[in-house]
Amino acid sequence: MKLSDAHKVKQTVTARINPKSFKGIAPGSKPEQSRVKDGYTPSEAPADSGTVLNSQESSSPSIPPGFESVSFTATASFLPPLVAAPVLALKDAFTGGVRESAFEHRAVHESVESAQESFQAAKKKLLNPNEWKSLGPKLGAANFELYDGKSAEPREGEPRRGDYLKIKLPDGLGPTWVEIEKLEQSEDSAKLVVRPSADPAEKKNPTVLHLFDDSTTNVFSIKREGNEVVASVEGNQETANTDGNLLQRKLAKARTAGAWMGAKKPQWSAFTKNLVTGAEEQSPLATTGISTAFRVAEGALG
Repeated sequence: MKLSDAHKVKQTVTARINPKSFKGIAPGSKPEQSRVKDGYTPSEAPADSGTVLNSQESSSPSIPPGFESVSFTATASFLPPLVAAPVLALKDAFTGGVRESAFEHRAVHESVESAQESFQAAKKKLLNPNEWKSLGPKLGAANFELYDGKSAEPREGEPRRGDYLKIKLPDGLGPTWVEIEKLEQSEDSAKLVVRPSADPAEKKNPTVLHLFDDSTTNVFSIKREGNEVVASVEGNQETANTDGNLLQRKLAKARTAGAWMGAKKPQWSAFTKNLVTGAEEQSPLATTGISTAFRVAEGALG
């Protein structure tokens, strides 16, 4: 499958409802044309939007002193971006803030036939979660394991609605779980929707084991649009998990803050790219998330 000779990468970060766009064209390079979108929307919504994104209540808020004040965000606006990013992420994580995220990679082919071939290959990879680790970054990739929804035992093959994914994050702090809530396929698209869940083997006292709570959904999708193949990962209504004991809640909030500071960017940027282009070496710097934290902070203070 041959890709076009144009090369263009676009990264967009949305924070405080102020988008920032970053474009770069590597001099002299002409591989595939691609579009990478990495967007974040923090907990504040425009006054006239009719949407209150940070209204979700927590059974155990545990809000650190000073974080509950509106003036806290105003104070953060005077901080350098690399300082403001973690400060604002911590504030949102510990006060029940809600954010959205989106990662997208678009590969443009020279013909529809080539795009169709690429889409079928990408669809096959999307429907094989046991191999998702190979689509992540070379350093710090998450590991995914498919579990049967009825027996709660590991299994091979394509996922089904009601199955589970056990996810081991690179932080080594214990697995997280999601349930496959929806699986849709058509001639030119495929989509998985997952929701944070408890360990399916835990029947007596099921506790959501994830950094986000079960109001959050993640959408993994692949589609063909003419001669383009598009892979995307979306996070909807992301908010820190308040289920479980005190230690579990604190850990969930810390993980949430880290994700919003950019820790999940290397995983999903590599994942979407490798779905449509094939695995490539990722440099150590590309897995740090520092550049994302900087852009998120600039957008939040813009």
